[in-house]
Amino acid sequence: MRDFRKLNQQVNEVKRKLNSFIQKLSAQVEIIQSQLELIYIYMNSILGEKNKNLSDYFAETKRLRNIVTICSFCKKIRDAEGNWSEVEANISKHSEALFSHGVCPECGKLHYGDFWEG
Repeated sequence: MRDFRKLNQQVNEVKRKLNSFIQKLSAQVEIIQSQLELIYIYMNSILGEKNKNLSDYFAETKRLRNIVTICSFCKKIRDAEGNWSEVEANISKHSEALFSHGVCPECGKLHYGDFWEG
């Protein structure tokens, strides 16, 4: 009978330790789950931003990929409505490009002759 009591005490002690271990493990699982939720929210916000950037990039690429009709003489560009505008105005309208003007060596010699030092 003593052996049975001792064995019962040992079984109860093992049960108590197991329950304690399970409680600690459950608490750690809850912490990990909350951390994973935060990571999930953070990653979704980053992916959402990247997706928007990518969508904007594709829209920009599609807009700039069309065939452009340009005048052989004055270099004006015709838009979809048939209106003609300066290259700079047209490109600025359809992109974020900014322009600064210079003079290439050929035009410098043509327009400024001997005064051109290029």
